[in-house]
Amino acid sequence: MERTKSYRRALGLGCLAWAWAAVSWAQEPVKIGLLLPYTGVIALQAQDNTRGFELYLKQIGAQAGGRPITVIKEDDQATPDVGLTKLRKLVDRDRVDILFGPVHSGVALAVRDHIHNNKVPWIIPQAPVREFTAPHPKASPYLLRINETLDQANVTMGRWLPKNTPHRRFIVLASNFEAGRQPADAFKAGLREAGGQVVKEIYPPLGTPDFAPFLAQVAPGQADAVYAWVAGTDAVRMVKQFAEYGLKGRIPLFGYATLTDDPLLPAMGDAALGIVTIGLYTPQLANPANAEFVRDYEAAYGAAPSRYSETGYTAPR
Repeated sequence: MERTKSYRRALGLGCLAWAWAAVSWAQEPVKIGLLLPYTGVIALQAQDNTRGFELYLKQIGAQAGGRPITVIKEDDQATPDVGLTKLRKLVDRDRVDILFGPVHSGVALAVRDHIHNNKVPWIIPQAPVREFTAPHPKASPYLLRINETLDQANVTMGRWLPKNTPHRRFIVLASNFEAGRQPADAFKAGLREAGGQVVKEIYPPLGTPDFAPFLAQVAPGQADAVYAWVAGTDAVRMVKQFAEYGLKGRIPLFGYATLTDDPLLPAMGDAALGIVTIGLYTPQLANPANAEFVRDYEAAYGAAPSRYSETGYTAPR
């Protein structure tokens, strides 16, 4: 059955329950496509996004407005070309009503035009690049972002550090793709605004198997501290090698939340002690809503939620 533009627009504006209840084809499933990196360096994010998403659907009986909800998952492999192919399948063949994902910013940029042109309501849980925020041409009325942009947290950290620590000279180390370059730029802008300076920039590729050649460029006598943006298994390798290379204790390490995501900490061990990062969510938040969420999540999966679990859980609400 053909979907009308007005129906999709209502969904995109967040009136999900109302729209699903109002349509006449009450028994036709609502199809939600999950486009996430289930394999690769940031597979953890996909796993926890999906867990949070499915936990909420289970709590509402996998129905909305009397209609069953069908979830179709596709692995974008954190690769823009693969992501666009999988997105076209979800939109053109599966005819999903809503898209959730991706995590990888390059994939999000690659799929944006096809989603926008087909007027598919799109919920972005991560992929926090600035291009999707108005007044940029890539902004879209069909897009709902449920996290911050990379600029917001990182420019704030750049302003905060010189005012609240003795550190003024920084080495910036960030993964060499959109989601690494943009937070580095934001951090540099905030740092300079607060009177600090960047003395060196290091950009290893996403999926770096060995950070030793990049950490060899970190000279403690040249800077007061390091600010890093790396994610997933890259973060585990980088933090452990930072300690193994003898830098821990010689130069402080700061960064964005991806550097010390909660699920990564057991693999990092003591190497993560002393790192200071900035982020939106931790399961230790002390409020009743989070306590209930953490309890339900741990009961379902035997593990504490991450910030990816939280965005997955709040997305369909």
